[in-house]
Amino acid sequence: MTLQENRHPALNPRLTAAATAAVLLASLAALPAVAQAQAAAATPPVYPVRDFFSNPERAYFRLSEDGRWLGYMAPAVGDGGPTPRRNIFVQELKGSQPVGTPRQLTRESARDIGNYRWKGDGTLLYEKDFGGDENFHVVSVDVATGKVTDLTPFEKTRANVINELPEDPVHILVAHNQRDAKVMDVYRVNVKTGAQALVAQNPGNITDWTADHLGRVRLAVASDGVNNTVLYRASEKDAFKPLFTTDFRTQVGPAFFDFDNHKFYAISNRGRDKAAAVLIDPAKPDAETVVYEHPAVDLMGLNYSRRYKVLTTAEYLEEKPGRKIFDRRSQTLFDRLATKLPGYEVLLQATDKAEDKFIVAAFSDRTEGARYIYDAKSDSVAKLGDINPKLPEKNMAAIQPVRYTARDGLVIPAYLTLPPGREAKNLACVVNPHGGPWARDAWGFNPEVQFLANRGYCVLQMNFRGSTGYGR
Repeated sequence: MTLQENRHPALNPRLTAAATAAVLLASLAALPAVAQAQAAAATPPVYPVRDFFSNPERAYFRLSEDGRWLGYMAPAVGDGGPTPRRNIFVQELKGSQPVGTPRQLTRESARDIGNYRWKGDGTLLYEKDFGGDENFHVVSVDVATGKVTDLTPFEKTRANVINELPEDPVHILVAHNQRDAKVMDVYRVNVKTGAQALVAQNPGNITDWTADHLGRVRLAVASDGVNNTVLYRASEKDAFKPLFTTDFRTQVGPAFFDFDNHKFYAISNRGRDKAAAVLIDPAKPDAETVVYEHPAVDLMGLNYSRRYKVLTTAEYLEEKPGRKIFDRRSQTLFDRLATKLPGYEVLLQATDKAEDKFIVAAFSDRTEGARYIYDAKSDSVAKLGDINPKLPEKNMAAIQPVRYTARDGLVIPAYLTLPPGREAKNLACVVNPHGGPWARDAWGFNPEVQFLANRGYCVLQMNFRGSTGYGR
C-alpha cells in the first residue's frame, strides 16, 4: 500500500464571503488550544517554493522476495542525456541494514520511471513508453546482469502488469491491446523469454480482471457505461458467466479470492449505505457475508497475508487514517511499530516472502516522514531515508479535522490549517476545495497546503457533498 501524495486541481467554491467567514469563525472557535499553540510558536522561516514540491533523493523502497536485496529509485543520469531521471537502484541487505555500494540498474534518460516491482529474487519489472506516446510497454530487468528486456515489443500497443503471480517463479499476467486497439486482453508472459499465451480475451466491455491465488483469471467486470456486471468462471477452460449486475449507484469491486480459491472478497455497498468488506460465494452471488463495515465511512481496501493465508487489515479514512486489524500477528506488528515510531501514522509498503521484513512508511500531517525497514525477527527498525529533509517538521503546520453545518443542515467534514507563529485572527484564508467531485481530501502531509501556511495563510479544505468515502 502506498501513500497518496498527489492532488487534483482545485475547483472554485460556490461560497459567499459571508458564508466563508462564518465557516472559518466556527472552525477557529472550536480549536482554541490548537490556535493558541500555533500562535505561541515562533514564526518559521520562509522556505523556497521548490522545497515543497521537489522529488525525494531516494524513495519507492521495495524488498526482493528472499529479503536479500533492497530496491529503490533515485534521480540519476541515463544513457541518452545529461538530465537526471528517476531510475532503479539495488543494494544488498545484511539483516535489515543496506551494505555495500548501491548499483544503478536502469539508465532511463527520456522520462522518469513511474513505479516498479520485484518478480521473485532476481527480476524487476517496470512500465515505460517510447517517445512520450503513452503506449507503455512492460519491461523486465535482470538484477544479476542488468539486461533489459521489453516483454511487450509491439508497435502502437499499451500494456500493464495486472498480477505478478507470486507463486509462479517465471510468469506474470499482462494486459495489452495488440490484438484490438480498443480492448485489453490478458496474457501469461514469461519474464525470462518473453513468450506469451492468451488466457482471457476481451469481448469489448471488460474493464477489470481478477486472478485467483494460483494465477488463473476467473473474475471479470463488464460495463456498458452505466451498469456493471461481475462475471465468473470456475476455470480458465470455462466461459465467463454473469453473477450479478449493479447500476451506477451501487459498487461491488472484487478484491481477491479466499484461500480455497472458491469464494471471493469484495468491497461492496450493495444493499447498504457504506462500502463494506464482504465475502461472496459464486454459487449464491446475491448473498453477501459482511466481514467488516465501518459505521461512518466507506472501506478503502482489504489486505491479507500471503504466507499465513489470513485477512490482516481493512483500511479506511475517517478524520484520520484508520484500520481494522483481524489477526494476532498483524496486531503485534502494528503495536511494535507504534512503540518504535511514536507520534506517526505507519503504512506497510512492501514485504519479503517470509513476511519477516517490511518497508514501513511513517508520516504525519507535518511531514512526509521517512521510510524504514522493520525486521520482525530482531524487532529492530533501520531508517532508509527521509522523504523531504528540506522541510523541518517542527516548522510545518498542523492540519486539524473540523466540521461545520451548511445552510441546509448537512454537516460538512473539512480540514483547517493555521499558519504557525501567527495569531488565529484576521488571517487571509485560502478556501481550497478538492477536484473531482469524485474524490476527497485526506489528513496527512500536503505540500500545497504547507506552502500556503508557510506564507501566512490559513487553508480550509472541505469534503463537500458528493465527495467520496462517506457512503452513498
